[in-house]
Amino acid sequence: HVDRMRLEENMRLVKIDFESKLLALSSGDAVALKSLLERKKAMIFHFWSPANIDSESSLPDYFITAKALGEAGIAMVSILPDDSPKILTDARAMILPLGDKPPGAWLIDRKAEPLAPMLRIQTLPTFVLVSNEGKILFNGAPDDDGLWEKIHALDPTIVRPDMTGGEAE
Repeated sequence: HVDRMRLEENMRLVKIDFESKLLALSSGDAVALKSLLERKKAMIFHFWSPANIDSESSLPDYFITAKALGEAGIAMVSILPDDSPKILTDARAMILPLGDKPPGAWLIDRKAEPLAPMLRIQTLPTFVLVSNEGKILFNGAPDDDGLWEKIHALDPTIVRPDMTGGEAE
């Protein structure tokens, strides 16, 4: 509880600069965050790594969530915090089955002033919900109910995807 409170306190001091550019995982081209936010309600950063078993096992759920939230007007941005050659190769191989257009943007964290330490990313996968003004609304586990409370505050019509095959919440 104390760790959560400290993280929330620190996140109140962080503001994302949407002019920032990160490299696309597939092409290596620079992508401005602001170009991904156009006409969106907010942005979610999904920090992950193919070297992390939890990231790998949660990718199917992430794909469902990213597709649903993308369609609901939330920009989804998967960020790889490590750009070592093996990690990049493994990451590309993991998203290859999704074809040319995996849900959301797939980027590599920048070397200068990387986002992961600024956002105090400690575990993977982590979701960070960012307002259009660059304020951090949520920073934590993708399955945390607090994320969905913040998303519903942005747009009460957004429905949390059901990962069990039953009815959505």
